[in-house]
Amino acid sequence: MVIGGRKVYSKDMNSVEISEALAAPIQDIGMQYYFDAGTGERATPLGLNQFQFYGLGRGGVLGNVDAATVTDVFYFFHRRSIDFLYGSGLSVCEPTVAAAAHLEAAYAYGDAKFASIDESVHQAFVDAVGAVIAGVPKGLYPIFDGYRAFFPADTLRHSSYLGTILLRELRGGVHTEAVKELGLTGAEACFVGVEGIFAMHGYNEADTPNDVERIASLKEQAEVMTTAAEAAYFAVLSDSQRDDLLAATTAMAELLRN
Repeated sequence: MVIGGRKVYSKDMNSVEISEALAAPIQDIGMQYYFDAGTGERATPLGLNQFQFYGLGRGGVLGNVDAATVTDVFYFFHRRSIDFLYGSGLSVCEPTVAAAAHLEAAYAYGDAKFASIDESVHQAFVDAVGAVIAGVPKGLYPIFDGYRAFFPADTLRHSSYLGTILLRELRGGVHTEAVKELGLTGAEACFVGVEGIFAMHGYNEADTPNDVERIASLKEQAEVMTTAAEAAYFAVLSDSQRDDLLAATTAMAELLRN
């Protein structure tokens, strides 16, 4: 239901509702460690700056691939951005090495931020995420598949934070496919997205698309398609498991907000 213009979720949500409820907080939680100070400290011994550590760390779950491959998979980034984030560090550090170190940074971030959440909440979240992961066919979403290889992690809390990364990459992979199906380019999708993303992903004024009204309509359609496709993966969950996903996500979001 909607209260005061804001959608409010209660227990026993269906699959579409849990997809909608998790979209924004999971997007935020799963990326918070990227540019955390602690993550930056782990970049230095590898000879990388924090931006290269992000590029090689996230791209490295694809394997020791070239920048062209990463550009294809990171659909929303301009090649010039990938050359900076990923390509510039290739002579210094192997991507798979950076990926392993980047995950350790994620685990350290999870330990620092979410230790106060009861282990039972983490466990229920990990169990629900595991059920979702098991139902996603391999070979559809490359970044998601890359992170899936590390799940479960070595500790419960690490598995829990990795779960937020996996859910984030699952929606990202599903959304990429929806955008492609509708014929939107990465530049077009970014231009009508979150403010600042267009420039952040390496685009400039020369890349500005035409017919923004059409693009915005297609992007809105892509979001609907994304939620529907992601909801199909959440359909394997029981009502209580969907509640578990929301409870843990809410607890993590509140800790970050405070």
